Amino acid sequence: MPNTTRVQRRSRRSVVASAVLLALMAALVPFASPRAAGAEPGGAPKAVFIVGPTNGLTASNLADAEAMASQAEDVGMDARRVFFPHATWQNVLANVQGASFVVYMGHGYGWPSHYTRALTESRQNGMGLNPFSGSGKSQYTYYGAKPIRQNIRLAPNAVVLLNHLCYAAGNGEAGMPIPSEDIARQRVDNMANGWLAAGARAVFAFTWTQKLDYPRALMTTDLSMDQLFMSPGGGSPSGFVGWRNRRFQSERTPGAVNHLDPRYRHGYLRALSGDLSMNAAEFRAGAGSLVQPLR
Repeated sequence: MPNTTRVQRRSRRSVVASAVLLALMAALVPFASPRAAGAEPGGAPKAVFIVGPTNGLTASNLADAEAMASQAEDVGMDARRVFFPHATWQNVLANVQGASFVVYMGHGYGWPSHYTRALTESRQNGMGLNPFSGSGKSQYTYYGAKPIRQNIRLAPNAVVLLNHLCYAAGNGEAGMPIPSEDIARQRVDNMANGWLAAGARAVFAFTWTQKLDYPRALMTTDLSMDQLFMSPGGGSPSGFVGWRNRRFQSERTPGAVNHLDPRYRHGYLRALSGDLSMNAAEFRAGAGSLVQPLR
């Protein structure tokens, strides 16, 4: 089955050391206690951080998610942690309803893929989660775009950030060749579709950790999602590259736009889908509003 690409360009010692502590903490605290579906209107946006089992990258994903969760708390978001080894579908559903900001780190299983000839959204274009609470780093069950569409309702103007996934930003898996632009666009469009149907207005997909502090930018600026996406990274995929970036009308989500930002040597590591013109003030205004009921 697909594995997440190892792409981080940083010292592993500090990451592993902090991640060991985080993993121990996660084992002691199964998941954030579920509260009401959202904050009071105009209150703190609910932010949900999900880390699924990812084999040898589980520890670094835990460390990266904890760092971003701390950033969210620093700017006043109501952060919930649904971390390995307790990142089950049930625990995700108990916390994610009415969220304004959702961050997922873990396995990505997208399409087009050599694993299936046809799009299978019961498993593809979603999340790889713990089959049961306490399961191991190499045990995961895929919940695709279909169960996301059917079971999750986010706050108005919600933002989803997919980090370190295979397929989400266009590339496949480690060792695979850089895909054609058409294949990359299809993968981005498909991976974003379930979250957009669940109420997200923008879906970011990054393989590398980004330089921009996204929680702070969402809470303290009025920049559009496309402006946030185009924050500079010094030529690195940790920010906007701008080499051959392209925008495409979505084929899966009417009215949505996909913005792909590849790099010559690394391929498709950055993407944004949805309403690129939505701004951060609109994101904040949606926090705590009534969400569309499940049908």
